[in-house]
Amino acid sequence: MKIDKAQQKELVLRKEELNKVKSTLKTEFIGIDSVIDEFINQVEPWHLIGTTQNRPSIINLWGMTGVGKTSLAKRLAELLEYENQIVRFDMGEYCTNNAANYLKYDLIDKMADLSGEKLIIVFDEFQLVRTKSGGGDEIDRDASRVIWDLLDSGKFNYLNRLKFRGDYLRQIIEQLRFCLDRGVVVKNGEVMAKKRLFINIMESESLSEFLCRRPKRGGKQDKRISFVDWHHHDDILECARPMFTSIFEVEEYLNRLDGAQTISFLSKVLQKYLMPRELDFSKALVIVMGNLDEIYHMSDLVDPDENADEFYVESLQITVPRVKWALQKRFRNEQVARLGNNHIIYPSLNKKAYEKIIAIKLHEVVVRIQEQFGVAIEFDSSVNKILYLEGVFPTQGVRPVLTTFNSLIEHLFVAIIISLGNEIL
Repeated sequence: MKIDKAQQKELVLRKEELNKVKSTLKTEFIGIDSVIDEFINQVEPWHLIGTTQNRPSIINLWGMTGVGKTSLAKRLAELLEYENQIVRFDMGEYCTNNAANYLKYDLIDKMADLSGEKLIIVFDEFQLVRTKSGGGDEIDRDASRVIWDLLDSGKFNYLNRLKFRGDYLRQIIEQLRFCLDRGVVVKNGEVMAKKRLFINIMESESLSEFLCRRPKRGGKQDKRISFVDWHHHDDILECARPMFTSIFEVEEYLNRLDGAQTISFLSKVLQKYLMPRELDFSKALVIVMGNLDEIYHMSDLVDPDENADEFYVESLQITVPRVKWALQKRFRNEQVARLGNNHIIYPSLNKKAYEKIIAIKLHEVVVRIQEQFGVAIEFDSSVNKILYLEGVFPTQGVRPVLTTFNSLIEHLFVAIIISLGNEIL
């Protein structure tokens, strides 16, 4: 295979960009350097040559709650400038059969415009859409089958759910055809002959009333009688996408047609609208993430005295086979296979990582007070220790640390501001 110099240069630039992203992530996410290395390594093929892939690239992120899985995916999209090409689904919203019925339509609503393009799809809390019960019995989840089609080929078909729009367009076509059969003449989208007959058929109102409700053009009432009235343009636009992007384009196109051409055009639009449409997300990066607490032997412990370093060492022993064992308790074998073999396992954080997070958060407060009020403050080392003792629960990740920080330090921050104000007074 030959690669020209321009292509080679582009690949090198993309590789350099990804290395910069990796470095940035390591400064923002504490204690998970190995996770970031593996994550970026698995993102690389998609980022460099994703336009050539014929099925989605799938990366699985597994860990306990509060370890930063969702924020890592979101930050990756921001750094790669994919903010408008990332779509996230919280699978906890679709874990019942009734809710699952809306999943396909939500996929369509959020992603249809990105069909055929490179994008990032995030399935969060994936463990909640299990297809096997705790006892091993299969759960009927036909409504969520679209997920597995997406993970397999990246493609799925759908029928437009807004059937009423097709019915409405069909009614318009029948009325317009009836008008032509009765001798109505149309040129460049305008009714030229038998105008009163046309209005009686289409609107059942007088000519003066019909003209009064026409939109104004250039400050004057439009006296032109269009064969396809303006208030139908929005429905035609929705049925004809992506042929048109605005109702103005619809109007411009219709104004070039005679009666027979209009009927032919609208009939083709209707036929296409009612046909199954294939959406193609084979160029996507799919990030599946969730909590598999059972693979962490001590995950049910909430003892604040639990040693973070010991829990960290234990979490490093978790292997991909153990992850697949946990997945097979939730999903059928063929579904586990569709998730692929790119499984990244988040370790718990060690003591050093927690201490660094606390130090960074305290430094942010120091900088904020200095910048906003011109006052230099320092935190005694005992503050770090209190935050660690009060906020660190190794089995629960970073969230308890952050909530403890907010409840203790943010209140202190307010007290400092008030005291400074009193001194000024």
